[in-house]
Amino acid sequence: MKQKLEWQHELYEDERAAMATALATIQTSQEELKQLQQISDSAVLSKARIVACTTTKAAMCKSLLDGLAPGIVLVEEAAEIMEPHVLTSLSAGAKRCGGQSFDYDCRPQTAPS
Repeated sequence: MKQKLEWQHELYEDERAAMATALATIQTSQEELKQLQQISDSAVLSKARIVACTTTKAAMCKSLLDGLAPGIVLVEEAAEIMEPHVLTSLSAGAKRCGGQSFDYDCRPQTAPS
């Protein structure tokens, strides 16, 4: 049984090395693509005075928003989330924040008393 495992290990060693190299190339390419997308997003958003997004996207792009420091931020989902979640997703340069909610959105949820 041990001989069979050694034989299989030797047989597939080259393929494993090739897969590891390919995986490293893919990961590098993904990082480069992500950086290019951030540069593109930054170029477009740098011209905006107002930025509107969900709190989830604002949290995902926190470094981008911090770098842009938009003066006005509009937050969607305002009826569904609590204020601390909104505040943590804002950049330090935000002077004003507005919440956007629609009539058909869920009412704010409160903790049971």
